[in-house]
Amino acid sequence: MARISTPAELRQTKIYKSPRTMISKRFIFLYGATIIILVAGCKHSATSDSDVRKLLREKPTTANHVSPVISQDVIPHFGNTAVAIKWKELIDQRGLSQAQYWLGMSYLHGDGLPLDATNAYLWLSKAASNNLVEAQYQVGVLTAAGLGIAKNYEKAVEWYQLASSNGNADAQFALGISYGRGKGISKDLAKSFKWIYAAATNGLTNAMTPLAYYYWNGMGVQRDLTNAYIWYKKSANLGNPQAQVALALSYYMYSNEGGAKEQAVELVRSAANHWYPQAQYFFSLFCVKGDGVVKDTVEAYKWASLASDNGYEYARGLRDAIQDGEKLDSSQIADALQRAKEFSRTNPVQPENVNLPNIIDMNAVFGTVHDGKDQVISNNPKN
Repeated sequence: MARISTPAELRQTKIYKSPRTMISKRFIFLYGATIIILVAGCKHSATSDSDVRKLLREKPTTANHVSPVISQDVIPHFGNTAVAIKWKELIDQRGLSQAQYWLGMSYLHGDGLPLDATNAYLWLSKAASNNLVEAQYQVGVLTAAGLGIAKNYEKAVEWYQLASSNGNADAQFALGISYGRGKGISKDLAKSFKWIYAAATNGLTNAMTPLAYYYWNGMGVQRDLTNAYIWYKKSANLGNPQAQVALALSYYMYSNEGGAKEQAVELVRSAANHWYPQAQYFFSLFCVKGDGVVKDTVEAYKWASLASDNGYEYARGLRDAIQDGEKLDSSQIADALQRAKEFSRTNPVQPENVNLPNIIDMNAVFGTVHDGKDQVISNNPKN
């Protein structure tokens, strides 16, 4: 098996941002044996055209002649000539590193091939060594998780650094979090902010709420409430439920502007519908108080039940308080639970949102008044 280059060794070579423009000296030397390299070490045989199309993520448009190398090495592995042709087309059209990357990701996700972390790491490492930036990030993820290789946070950070320096937003965010937690590298909030900012400005939506959090709390940067609000708003507009709740609480508790309460309710409703437990809790409060919505104690019980089932620690107490305080009878409770069941049926659970940290635990969102035009106008709550 060919030796995999380390991140340090790769830093000594030119890193290209686009795999489409990448020219590899080794590619020229290995062209005749490309398929041997591609299939070495694999044990699974794809058996259908549909499997290969899933693997390649697109249907090839040309049919090239099958060389003796492909006939001898690919056909026995994949099981038929049509599959071998498609692999040759992929390499001819996209390059060896892209083919290695897709093969690794297919093993990682079980997309057209069986789930196999060892083969996923093998092929992604090959692509990473060929300077494919997205593969370098994925190798970092696998190394941090201990999938296909022994867990090693320091090595993972090296891969994140390599991919980050070449503009990969996911790697920049992972590197920023690593600096923030001091995991795999010495804790450094200034560098953490730097890379989270890079990821957010590079368009990574997952980095925007943490960036707002850093601005709000002055972590690694001077405290800046205006930029905190701007990034919360940007993230909320893109559907991030944490940002929606943070922005909603700011509108609800501290804004004197007309329509602020209605905006807050709609933001919380959106986050609740997307399975954010804290938002489900707050929306239950709105419903039981009739605050910004028509009072509906059965609907309030429904949302408190959902929040409780999704692990929000205060929701069970709220649900019980609604039952006792509003004197709900058994038929009303049954109605509420049926509504919750229907919500779950028509709105598939979103585990990525269920498992998000509570924004209140992350961040003090209180104390800022907004005029709706991205300007902070006061640090004092309304009277």
